[in-house]
Amino acid sequence: RVDHSRSADCRWYTGSGIYRNVWLVKADPLHIAQWGVYAWPSEVSTRRATLNVETEVSNEGNAERKVTVENTLYSADGRKVAYAKKNIRTGAAATAKATMTLKVKNPQLWSTDTPVLYNLKTVVSADGRVTDSTVTRTGFRSFVFDPDKGFFLNGKLTKFKGVCNHHDLGPLGGAVNDAAIRRQIRILKDMGCNAIRTSHNMPTPELVELCDEMGFMMMIEPFDEWDIAKCEN
Repeated sequence: RVDHSRSADCRWYTGSGIYRNVWLVKADPLHIAQWGVYAWPSEVSTRRATLNVETEVSNEGNAERKVTVENTLYSADGRKVAYAKKNIRTGAAATAKATMTLKVKNPQLWSTDTPVLYNLKTVVSADGRVTDSTVTRTGFRSFVFDPDKGFFLNGKLTKFKGVCNHHDLGPLGGAVNDAAIRRQIRILKDMGCNAIRTSHNMPTPELVELCDEMGFMMMIEPFDEWDIAKCEN
């Protein structure tokens, strides 16, 4: 429940209330930290690629733990294409990070025309028992901004054909709706769009995931005012 009666922090009617999904997460004292898996590609080509993975493990127990972190990468059709494992230690009421690299041969590259995604499964275990796991969608692409020639995606000159898109869904309102967001992106795709600039706040994760899945580049705009406030607070 939200009581917004004594605040003035947004000029949008959807600034009042809960209009995105909310989760209550129950976890083992030894678990992957919130947003604790960061995966990014490097050395990307059609012949080979490297996926760098950083996993942050949180230990809310009262003793040091020896932890095993495993990362397995699966292709879009479910094939296992890479695997890495690392043992780390985390102190009591502390966090620790495991950094590793996964090598992939002949990767399928993500593009606006062929938005191929991979699934990275991260498993944390201790004393022979799995304490947490998560799946992160990721992919492989290279990009270059050239001041004279423009933007290149996977070595190909690519034009941003984008729109500025508010987070609401027209007459449906501001609440997150997966089917409506997918429909909106599909209509934009049919128009020839390949990019979205969000406005004027961090986008809902569902929009980011659908852009990854449907072949849209994103420019994420957290704020539309830096120095001059439009209203109190």
